[in-house]
Amino acid sequence: MEVPFCRNLERNDPNFKAAFQVGLVEKINEPWVKCSADFITITDDDGLKLEITEMKARTSVTTAGIEQERVDRINSQYDRTIEATSPFFRNHVAYRAEALQLLHHAFTFDCEFVRHVTGDSHGRIISSVRVSEKPMESAC
Repeated sequence: MEVPFCRNLERNDPNFKAAFQVGLVEKINEPWVKCSADFITITDDDGLKLEITEMKARTSVTTAGIEQERVDRINSQYDRTIEATSPFFRNHVAYRAEALQLLHHAFTFDCEFVRHVTGDSHGRIISSVRVSEKPMESAC
């Protein structure tokens, strides 16, 4: 489901510029730190930015409905940026394992931004949130 989600992002996000699929990545000088993200994406939001993007499919009607209800409940804007240290981070990335995976990607790639995208079994995006692993006021 990752590729249809990525194509949907490309069509609907004016800041989306490019995406590249990646395999297993090892952190430079720390070979015990590895991960496999779905995409490295480039966006143009006040200058080009590199993001590590993780796509999650909610494949059943029930899980997609729960995800949509969560997004509606928090009145989440599509393509919002939130700090990883924010108390609201948990509202935007509902599952603890997915939140930890995002932060692990940020650490492994040494990247400031990671994106969490959820979608349904038809390739439609339910939510897309960019997470800054550094406080926004000090972000470059």
